[in-house]
Amino acid sequence: SRFLALFASELAKHRHYKRLGQIMNQMWSRSPTRVSSICRTPQLHYVRSLLGSSQGASPKDIAKSLPFSVYVWPILRGRVPFNPRLAQADKKIISLKVSSKLGQAKEVDNTTLERAIFFLVQNGRISMAMRLADKMAPSITTKAGNIILSGSLLPRPGRRARRQVRHACSRLEKLVKERGFVPDRVTFNLLMKALLQWPSVTPLSVLQSLFERLTISGYDIPQELLETLRLDPRRMSQAESQIALPVDLKSFPTKVSFRKHTKPLFKMFIKAFKTRGDVYNAKRISMALHRMNVEVREERERRDEARRLGRIRAREKRRKALFKI
Repeated sequence: SRFLALFASELAKHRHYKRLGQIMNQMWSRSPTRVSSICRTPQLHYVRSLLGSSQGASPKDIAKSLPFSVYVWPILRGRVPFNPRLAQADKKIISLKVSSKLGQAKEVDNTTLERAIFFLVQNGRISMAMRLADKMAPSITTKAGNIILSGSLLPRPGRRARRQVRHACSRLEKLVKERGFVPDRVTFNLLMKALLQWPSVTPLSVLQSLFERLTISGYDIPQELLETLRLDPRRMSQAESQIALPVDLKSFPTKVSFRKHTKPLFKMFIKAFKTRGDVYNAKRISMALHRMNVEVREERERRDEARRLGRIRAREKRRKALFKI
C-alpha cells in the first residue's frame, strides 16, 4: 500500500497521467479499498470521488481528471460540491470559479492562494491573480510574486523582445513598491530568462558580460571555466552600459541551491550561447555544468551513506543498552 502510494505520487509528479489512470482503473475493479487508501492525499481526492461515483469512470476520464485533481481541486474542495463533469469544464469557467470562491472567503491560507495564483497565471488571468494576491497579509509572499512575474514571460503577440523585458521589469517594480514583494534568486532567474531569450536584446557581448557578472551575485562558477571561456573584455566593457537589472545582485542571501538556481540558469546560458552561434562557450559551460552535477550527486550520496551508517550505529547502541538491562 505504501509502495503504491509512492508510485502513484511519482507518476502524478512527472505528469504520467494516462498511465496512472490506467493503473488506478484496473486496481479499482479488483480492490476498491486499496485504491481508496492510495487516494487519501489531497491531490488525488477528486479521482477517489470520481472512482466511487455511481456513474463510474473510464481510464480516459481518470487521465483527463488527474491534472484537475492535483492542481485545482485542493483549491476548490469544501467550497464547490463534487461534480464528475467539473474536471472537463472549460478553463475559463474554472478560473472564474476559483477567483470568485476564494475572493468571497474571509480567511484563506497562503498555500491555497499560491496554488490559485499559479492556476490563474497559467491560464492568462493575471488580473484575477493580482486581486487574489491582495488577500495576502501583510505583504505578498515571494513565491506568489514570482508566479505573477512569470506571467510576463508567457508568449503574447504584442509583447516581444524589449517590450517583454520592460513589462517584466515594470511588473517587478510594481510588486516591490505596492505589494511588499521581496525578490530572491528565482526572481533573478526569471529576469535572466526574459533577457536571454531575445538575441536582439542581449547580443553576444552583453551575454558574455552577464555570465561573468554572475560571480557578483554569489553563484559558484568554477575559476577554470572563466579562464577557458573566450570572452572579449573590450566589447564586454562597452556592453556594461546596456545592462540595467531592477534587482541588486549583491542583495541576495549567500546560499545558492544548485538544483533550483544554478542548474536552470546555466541551461539558459547554454541555449543562449548556441542561439547566438557561440558553440565553443556553450560547450564549455555544458561541460562545467556536467561536472558540477556529478559533484552534487556524489556529495548527496555521501550524506545518504553517512545517515545510513548513523542509523545503524544508533540501532546497535539501543540494542546493546537493552541487553545490559
